[in-house]
Amino acid sequence: MTLIVCPKEKGNTCKVARHLAEKSGADLLILQHQQSVDLQKYSRIVVCSGVYGDKIHAALAEWLEALDPGQLQQDVTFDTFLTWFGRGKSDAHAAEQARNILESKGLACREGHGRCRGGKFLLFRGHPNQADLENALAWLKREK
Repeated sequence: MTLIVCPKEKGNTCKVARHLAEKSGADLLILQHQQSVDLQKYSRIVVCSGVYGDKIHAALAEWLEALDPGQLQQDVTFDTFLTWFGRGKSDAHAAEQARNILESKGLACREGHGRCRGGKFLLFRGHPNQADLENALAWLKREK
C-alpha cells in the first residue's frame, strides 16, 4: 500500500498529491492536519514538496527527521515528488536533502525524483496543469 505525504493543504504540491492519491488509490497524509497514521501498513511512501531555496518544505523535513524506522515496514521504500519553478538544480538539491535525511536513518529512498513546474504569480501560471498531473501519475505508476 502507498502513502502520499504533503506538508500543507493548499498550493501546487497539494494539487499534485491529491491527484496522485485519488487516481492511484493511495492514502493521503497532509501534515498540516496533524493526523495520526499507522505507517506500518505502507510499503511505499511518496513525500511531496515544493522547493524552497533548494530545500524541501520545513514541515516535511521535520516529519522526515522525526520518523522512527521501528514504526515502518522493514522493506518500505521512499520516493520524492517536487513542484518547483524550474530554476537550476534546485529540485535535485531538495530531493537530495530528503534522501539524505532518510538514508541517515537507514531507510531506502529511490534515486531520481518526480517533478513538475508549479506556477506562482506570473511565473509558470497554470501549472501544474492536466498534462503535469498525468505525467506525475505515470511517474508514480512506473516500475516499483
